[in-house]
Amino acid sequence: QCTPEGELAIVGNCLQGVLLDGATFTTDTPSTSVGEGYNAASGKYSEIFGPGISVYPAGSEDPMYTVIAKDKCNFVYTKNDASAYSIRTQHYGLYYNDERPPTGIEYPTMFAEGMSVPVYALPSASRQCPGDPTPGPFRGDVFTGFFARNGSSPTTESGSYLLEIAVDNVPIRKPFLITVVAHLPHHFYVAPLDAGFSAGVPFAFKVQMKDKNDNIIYVRKLLNAEISLLATVQGTTAVYTEGRQIPPEEMVFNPETGEYTILTTLGYPGSYSLVLVGLEDSSEMNSYFSTFEVKPAAWRKLLTNDLKVPMPTKRFEHTSAVYNGDIYIFGGALYDRTYVNDLYVLKNAVAVDGMPATDEMLAYKKTVTFGYTIFEEKALTLEVRVNTAELLAANRMNPTCLDVVFTMPNNGEGLDFYLDPFPGCNSTETLYIVKLPVGTVSPYKYSQDIEMYYGNPSIGPVVRNDYNDPKAVFFMYEGFETGSLEKSIFRPGVPCTNGDSLKEDMDRSEHRNLRDGAFEVTQQLPFAGKSSLYVGWGEMGVLVARAPMPVKNFKLRAWFYDSDASNSSHYMSPDFMDCDVAEGEKSLLPESMGPLEGTSTAVGTYTLAHTTKYCVASPWESTSGVTPGTEEVFRSAGWHQLEVYATSQTVRGPGRLVISIDRQPVKNVSAIGGETSLDKVLLSAGFGVDGILHPGLNLNHAFWDEVSVALLDALVDHSEVTSMEEDENVAMIEQRFWHKLEVEKPPPPRYAHSSVVYDDKMYIFGGERSAYAFNDIWEYSFEDNTWNFVTPRSRNVPSPRYDHTAAVTDDGLMIIYGGRNGMTLHGDMWSFDLVAKLWAPIAPTVDAGARFGHTAAIPKGSTDMYIFGGYADYGFSGAFFRCEVATGKCFNITLGCENPEVSSIFLPTSLIHRYEHTSFADDRFVYIYGGASVSETYGFGGVYKFSIASCSFEELPTTTAPPIRRFEHVAGLIDGGFFVHGGHAGGDYYDDAYFFPL
Repeated sequence: QCTPEGELAIVGNCLQGVLLDGATFTTDTPSTSVGEGYNAASGKYSEIFGPGISVYPAGSEDPMYTVIAKDKCNFVYTKNDASAYSIRTQHYGLYYNDERPPTGIEYPTMFAEGMSVPVYALPSASRQCPGDPTPGPFRGDVFTGFFARNGSSPTTESGSYLLEIAVDNVPIRKPFLITVVAHLPHHFYVAPLDAGFSAGVPFAFKVQMKDKNDNIIYVRKLLNAEISLLATVQGTTAVYTEGRQIPPEEMVFNPETGEYTILTTLGYPGSYSLVLVGLEDSSEMNSYFSTFEVKPAAWRKLLTNDLKVPMPTKRFEHTSAVYNGDIYIFGGALYDRTYVNDLYVLKNAVAVDGMPATDEMLAYKKTVTFGYTIFEEKALTLEVRVNTAELLAANRMNPTCLDVVFTMPNNGEGLDFYLDPFPGCNSTETLYIVKLPVGTVSPYKYSQDIEMYYGNPSIGPVVRNDYNDPKAVFFMYEGFETGSLEKSIFRPGVPCTNGDSLKEDMDRSEHRNLRDGAFEVTQQLPFAGKSSLYVGWGEMGVLVARAPMPVKNFKLRAWFYDSDASNSSHYMSPDFMDCDVAEGEKSLLPESMGPLEGTSTAVGTYTLAHTTKYCVASPWESTSGVTPGTEEVFRSAGWHQLEVYATSQTVRGPGRLVISIDRQPVKNVSAIGGETSLDKVLLSAGFGVDGILHPGLNLNHAFWDEVSVALLDALVDHSEVTSMEEDENVAMIEQRFWHKLEVEKPPPPRYAHSSVVYDDKMYIFGGERSAYAFNDIWEYSFEDNTWNFVTPRSRNVPSPRYDHTAAVTDDGLMIIYGGRNGMTLHGDMWSFDLVAKLWAPIAPTVDAGARFGHTAAIPKGSTDMYIFGGYADYGFSGAFFRCEVATGKCFNITLGCENPEVSSIFLPTSLIHRYEHTSFADDRFVYIYGGASVSETYGFGGVYKFSIASCSFEELPTTTAPPIRRFEHVAGLIDGGFFVHGGHAGGDYYDDAYFFPL
C-alpha cells in the first residue's frame, strides 16, 4: 500500500523504508537475524507475571512466573538457547544489633546474602514460533520457571528476597522484593511436654504447622486433636480408656506466631497421648504422636471474694444442690447445734456465665511480703520480682506470664499491675510493678502482705487480663500503641539556650522539624507491643510530656534503641529546661541561662562528651565506672533500658540519685546538694546541651519505647515472694461469693434430711428436729425462688425418718432407702414420682438390710442404685451393694460383681467401714468420699472411684498431704470434679468449700 511511487508516499502520509530479512510489522513474529534495535533483549517491553512474583511458596517446583521477552522494538525475542534466561536472588533483611562500640556503621543495615548462580527457565512447549520445527525443539519467546536461591533447587527458606530476572544478562526489571512463605503443611511442632501437667488444672498445648522445609505456616488450617489415656499412675489400677476430641472452640490461633493454643483440662492422673492430624491441604501432612504425664490432683479451696463466708454456713448434716453454676445449701445444724431452715447460695461456684469455673480459675497462690515506713495513707507502687522461669518449667504458668492477679490479703481487692518487658517473662527475676491505691496500706503497720494468684493457659494468650494496665499503675506512661504521636502524652517542644542563636534561627528549614516531623510512631522496630517512637535520620527535635505535678520520689524508665552512629545525641531527662511552644509556634525562652546552670539530669548518647560510652548529665560525662558503686557501660547497637531513680530525704537518711543503663548503675550520688525533681519527661534528638545545632550530631536515627514514671517511695522495702514449693493450691475466680436467699414460708428447720434435683427444682424429704422426725416433701424452685409444700396424691407414704438416702432417676423417680427414727432403723425402699406426686413402696425390706448414715447414688441413665457403708444393726458397715430400683432386689458386690464375665477386685484396703460419708455418680463411675467410724473419729479423706463397666475400685491419688477430711458434710459432682462443703472433722466445724478434680 505504501510504495515509493505511490500517492501516499508522495504526500508523506506513510512510512517508507527497507524491510530487513525476516522482519514484519507484527510484534508477534520473531526476527531471524540479529540487528541493531530489534532482536536485542530489552526490559522495556518484556513482561513478567505469575503467582510467584510477589509471594512464593517455599520449595515449590511448580512454575511460579512467566517471562514474555521482547526486544527494543517490542518484537518478540527468541533465541535457540535456554541459558539466555536466568534469575538471580538474594536473601534480604535488616540487621539491627551489634555488640561492638560504634564503628562508623549505623544500624539497622541491610544484609543481602546468598546470591544464586543463574537458574535457567525452559521454553514453554505451548508457544511455537514461525520456523520452529515440528515437533520441537521450540525457540519461542515465553519462558517459565521457579524461584530458586542456590543452584537449580527451589528456595526452601521463608523470608524476604531480592529477585532479578535477566535475558542475555540484560535485566528486564530492576531487582524487586519477593516474599517466600511456607508451602503445604508437612508436619507439626509441639512445645516440649516433658514437665507434664497437673490433674484438674487447665493447661494448653502450643502447636505450629510447618512445611517440609520447617517453615512456619501463618495461615490457619483445620486440624484434629485427640487426647487418650494410656495408663494410670503407679499404684492405681487402669480401669478405663479415656479418649477426647478437642473441639475447634478450644483451639485458639495466633496468625502472628502461627501458633495454635489447644486448651484442655484432664482430671485423671496418668500417661496420655496427644495425636494431631491435619485436615486441610494435608496430602503431604505427617500426623503427630507424643505422650505426656498428668500428675495427681490436689484439693483446691474454692476462694470467695475477700474470703468472706457467712457464719451460718458453718453447718453439718445439711443438703446441697447445684444449679446454673451455683451451689445451694439448705438446713442442717449450725456449729452450736442450732437447727436451721435457711437457704444460702455460693454464686459462680461451678460456672461463670455458662462457662466452667475451672476454665477461668487461677490454680496457685503466692504470698508477697514487704516492709514500709509511712505515717499517712498514701498510694504505693511496689516492685515484685518472681521466678517465672521455674513456673513455666513446671507448666504452672503460661508463656505470656500474664495469667496473674494480685489482690489485697484474703483474696481482697484486685490490684493493677504492669509486667515489665525486661527481663520479661521466663526469667528468674520477672518484674511486676503493682499499684496499691490509697487506703489499702495502713500507716505505722510496717509490714504488709499481698497475694499473687496465677496459673491459667487462657489468660493472656486468649483472654485479656484487664489488671495488666500500665496507665493505672504509673504516674506517667506511654507505650505508643495508639498508633500516632498526637494520641500520645508527648507534645513537641523547643530546647532553651543560653544564647540567641536558636531564637534567631527558628525559621530556618533545618529547625522547622522541631515541632513537625522529627518524631513519628512506627511499627518498624517495637521493643514491646506493636509500635515505638522513631526519630528519623537527619532530624532534630524535642518531645515533652508534662507531669501532672512535680514529684521527688520517682523512677523514670525508657527503652532506647541506639543505632551505633559515631555521632549521636539522644537523651531523656526529668528536669531539663525546655521552652513551651505558644500559639503561633513562637518559642518562649526563659530569662535564665541554659540548663547547665542547674542540677538537671539526663542520660543517653552524647558524642560531644564521649563517642563509645553512654553519658549522663549534668555536667555531661561518660559512664566511667570510677565512682564506687557505678559501672562503665559501652555503647552498642540495640535496645537499652535507661533509668533515673530519685528519692528525697526521709527518716532513713538523705535522698539519692541513681542513674542506670541496662540495670547497671552509672551514677550514684547523694541528694544533699539538691534533690532531683521530675516535672516532665523530655526526649531530645540531635541537640547539644546549649540547644544549638552541632554539625553531624543529628545524622543518625533512634527509637524510643515503653516510657514510664513510677512513684516509688524510699520508705518501701523490697518485696519477698514465696517459693514455688510454698505456693498454695487454690481455685480462685473473681466474683465468687455467698448470698443468703430470702424465701417466704420455708420448710421447718431440720437436719439429716435428703435432697435431690430434678429439672429446675430441688426436693427435700424427711429430717429431724429435736427428736421429731419428718416425712414431708418440699419443693424449691430455682427460677422463682419459692418454697412449696408437696401434698402426695397417695395415702401410703414412708414413715418419718432421717439419716436416710435419696437419689433420683432420669425419669423423675426419687428413691428413698433406709434411715432411722430414734433407735429404730429402717430397711425399706420407696419411690416418689416427682411429676405425678405419687408414693409407691418398692420393698418393705431390701437385702442390704436396715441402716442409716449410708450413701446411695444412681448413675445417669441407669435404674440401679449403689449403696455403701452406714451403720447397720450389727455396727459400722463397709458393704457395697447394687440394687434394682424397680424391684428393690440388692446384690452384695463387696467382694466383686455377680457377673463372672466381668473382672472384679476387692474393695481398696483403705475403704473400710464408715458412715456419714457422701457418694455421687455420673454415667460411668460411682464416687465415695469422707465419713467417720469408731477407728477414725477425725474423719476420712480418701476419694474412691468405682467403675461400673469393669466392676473395680481404685483410690484416687492426691498431692495434698494430709488430704481434706470431712464427715456429715455435703458433696456433689460439678464440671471437672466434685465439691465438698461444711461438715466437721477432729472436733472442728467447717464453713469452707473445696474442689477435687476427677
